[in-house]
Amino acid sequence: MQLRDGACLFSATDVVGYLECAHLTALDLQSLHDAAMRAEKVAEDESVALIARKGTEHELAYLQRLRAEGRQVVDIAEARGSVDDKVARTLAAMAGGAEVVYQATLRDGQLFGHADFLMRVDGVPSKFGNWCYEVADTKPTCMCRGRRARARRTPGPARSRAFWQVGSA
Repeated sequence: MQLRDGACLFSATDVVGYLECAHLTALDLQSLHDAAMRAEKVAEDESVALIARKGTEHELAYLQRLRAEGRQVVDIAEARGSVDDKVARTLAAMAGGAEVVYQATLRDGQLFGHADFLMRVDGVPSKFGNWCYEVADTKPTCMCRGRRARARRTPGPARSRAFWQVGSA
């Protein structure tokens, strides 16, 4: 959950948190406007930090593998910037037919999200051309419920087809 230009933006994690516990969401909303409350939030425990670190290592190894294969990779996070800047770079990369979009950011109104990778799929028409994109998540599979998570290792990237209609009327 983020406050940007006076608007509250919600991620998939925020939606799951709300479904698990509406009070948790109420507290998160309140903490957006209360610095002292944000400071009191509990820090991650060591096991969550370990899972996050191992997931990032696995993701970076996959990124290196794609580059070693000679794949055209556009890194959205590299230039930093706001959520809207990253959305614009993601859409430009998709419209340009990038083979791989790393750290893609998409937004629809108050909902936003990040994908580890978007992989171009040729021969499937979309608003971008004769291609679409599949989401590839390389981190260990997580079953998230509110603030709790269980993780299990997956051998390769989990992929699901996504036909983005971002910005269409």
